[in-house]
Amino acid sequence: MRFKPFYLYLAGAIVATVIFGYEIAVYRKLLDSLEIILSAMPAFILAYLAFKVHRESDDEELM
Repeated sequence: MRFKPFYLYLAGAIVATVIFGYEIAVYRKLLDSLEIILSAMPAFILAYLAFKVHRESDDEELM
């Protein structure tokens, strides 16, 4: 159960990526570059947090 935050962050990153892909596919002509970057930001942040939590748990197992 100690990997629960990892799975939550990973699920959030996947959902954010799907929403970002849908947004790009539907509103491609209306978005400017700043809106694209801002809508992709949650997916990157959640993926980073999942990676960070996973790496910290691996470091604890080594010690």
